[in-house]
Amino acid sequence: KFPSLGSNPSHADVNIRDKDGLSPCMWACRLDHIEHFQYLCQAETFHVDDPDGIERDLIGRTWMHWAVKRMEPLECLQVREA
Repeated sequence: KFPSLGSNPSHADVNIRDKDGLSPCMWACRLDHIEHFQYLCQAETFHVDDPDGIERDLIGRTWMHWAVKRMEPLECLQVREA
């Protein structure tokens, strides 16, 4: 879904979006990959263009939507609340 990181992952675009507007952070929450979510949120180049600081996909869903969409509790929610 996202371009290959190639040989230098430090130059990966952590703000890239897929065709539905999902960011890498949203995908990390959707798949419950807490380590990836933390890494992406702490990246120097990470930014959110929305005035309220919450990124949204093309139809307005946030990373929180993707985290709670699953049946079991997700670590992504616990990290952002801390």
